[in-house]
Amino acid sequence: MKINYLILVLLFEILGQSIYAKVLLPSIFSDNIVLQQQSKVFIWGKSDTGKEVSITSSWNKKTISVAVDKTGTWKAAIETPIAGGPYELVISDGEEVRLKNILIGEVWLCSGQSNMDIPLAGVPNIALIKDANQYILNSNNSNLRFFTVDSSTGKDKLSFRGKWLVSNPESAAKFSAVGYLFAKQLQEHLNTPVGIIKCARSGTKIESWMSEKLLKDEFGISTDEKTPNAKPAELFETMVMQIAGYGIKGFLWYQGEGNHRAYELYSRQLPAMVKEWRNQWGMGDIPFYFAQLAPYDTKNGLLPYMRQAMAECVKTIPNSGIVLLTDAGEENNIHPIDKKTVADRFLYLALAKTYQQKGFGYCGPIFKSLELNKNEAIVSFDYAESGLTSYGKELVNFEIAGKDTVYVKANAKLTKEGKVVVWSDSVKEPIGVRYAFKDFVVGELYNFMGLPASTFQSIKKISK
Repeated sequence: MKINYLILVLLFEILGQSIYAKVLLPSIFSDNIVLQQQSKVFIWGKSDTGKEVSITSSWNKKTISVAVDKTGTWKAAIETPIAGGPYELVISDGEEVRLKNILIGEVWLCSGQSNMDIPLAGVPNIALIKDANQYILNSNNSNLRFFTVDSSTGKDKLSFRGKWLVSNPESAAKFSAVGYLFAKQLQEHLNTPVGIIKCARSGTKIESWMSEKLLKDEFGISTDEKTPNAKPAELFETMVMQIAGYGIKGFLWYQGEGNHRAYELYSRQLPAMVKEWRNQWGMGDIPFYFAQLAPYDTKNGLLPYMRQAMAECVKTIPNSGIVLLTDAGEENNIHPIDKKTVADRFLYLALAKTYQQKGFGYCGPIFKSLELNKNEAIVSFDYAESGLTSYGKELVNFEIAGKDTVYVKANAKLTKEGKVVVWSDSVKEPIGVRYAFKDFVVGELYNFMGLPASTFQSIKKISK
């Protein structure tokens, strides 16, 4: 009986070794994958210690080999050609794993909280997406692929679930509305395959997306803090690090609702998080484009300060851009139904700043400087080279402050030079101006390309 037991144990050990002998890949390396074109992309996995893993790509018929290290892991860099496909990859440590229907193209990662996480089909009784059915109906596209990072996995890079899906009504309906609408249009404009990865979770603060070390060393934040949806550093470990290093073109970020009360801290946290992510990807200062929070009534009056803080992050984050949404909010809805406008403005940033396309606007006016002239204040803007317009509407969202540091409603008019003159009969010596500085507001100031101006307050330390 004892002998039979020992034989059984030995048999299980042999079987376990033979199962493990086949090279293991994270789920992001699956059929239908999209790899970033004309770059060096990394592939990694596990195998038996001491083995050698070979990777053969069908686009150039080349084979490279890498050794498995002492921890049983391996990582290889492969060169990708210009966009095209379908191709195959054969990865072998003696037993083959074959990845099929591979496309080479452009890959973007979209992340954040609910406004990025909400799928195209919406969330019953929580969030609707305008024109969702039409988008879903027209989503068949073999050159558009999605991957969703499972938000319930652990720290093991081989444990998280997911697979690349070809765009069709079923897969598109479940994918991020903003991510899908951006990727669909990018694919059409570039006429190249596009892959988009969703790494988002609703209701999360930025602290969840940063490492424990960064939180502790830079901000004195403990990872033991209790939060509703994710602890500090949790999603950095269980989501971001699952895919860190995967070849991408850039990041799209839509988050901040959970942090708007701490807007000054956020203005330091976002640049720090971006730097950390870029370090983990090891691809230099790849593009990071982020959405400013749309206006809605928070009941606390702090949202305009957050919008201004986010706009100022463009200056502190290299190779970044902001989607301005002062005209696209809903007073009583933190999840605006119009996700197409958000995706469009992400697209403008990517096409202009990343793909160097010209002839169109990509950012709305952002406060540049204030000139004081007796009882008038003259505001200048960046991203308003062609001029400003209100499309015939009265400028009603400007306020002005005098030496008493109290803002009052102001008159405003546009100049031919693309500036705004602001004044009030009750303020004889103005010192500051602000625009759209309420939780909920419908902005009426645009540049000539139809992109809205950002919330701003020219003097920060001043009374509400």
